[in-house]
Amino acid sequence: MDSDGKIDYSQYELDELRQAEATINSIQYPENYANLMAAIESRLAESAQVEPQQAALPPSRSEANAENGVLAPFEFRSVLYKRFLWAVLLVVLLGDAISLPAVLADREEIPTFFMILAFAGILLRIGLLAVLLLKKGPINVLVYTWGGLFIVSGSAKLLALILSVDQVPMEAYLDHVLRLVIGLLIVVPFNNSVVRSGN
Repeated sequence: MDSDGKIDYSQYELDELRQAEATINSIQYPENYANLMAAIESRLAESAQVEPQQAALPPSRSEANAENGVLAPFEFRSVLYKRFLWAVLLVVLLGDAISLPAVLADREEIPTFFMILAFAGILLRIGLLAVLLLKKGPINVLVYTWGGLFIVSGSAKLLALILSVDQVPMEAYLDHVLRLVIGLLIVVPFNNSVVRSGN
């Protein structure tokens, strides 16, 4: 009985106090029990004062992005779309890896603007690859941008070929039609094929 009332509960966290409450013998140690209950009430009062202050603070940018779904995890509803997106991305990244040494070797002949565009495209695809591997992040922005670039590139070059007075081989038409179709297949089914987790 001589240890009754000698425990200082002021340094304990609330969860530690709750554990002590579950195991203390209130009859054998009435002073410790009274001190324990006073410490629990004190912690509860402190947490009640802290919570309204935290609620008054505006959310941080990362919290706002997570709430809006920009950084939230996602999942594919359509396995076919997922495989198509992965296949196109890996084929294009493989093409980037193969053509990059030639582009770097001829960098004096290629205008700086086009070099910047080429590297921006590579960074876009690497970003999309990272988001697909992590299964969270701004997938919608990356997919719409990448697919939109396919659509714009394919349709603009196709229009240029159609308006050209020169005779153009059929392969050139097919190449640009293929770009246009791939872009449409990336963008159009996206909303029905990808959903944010928890939605």
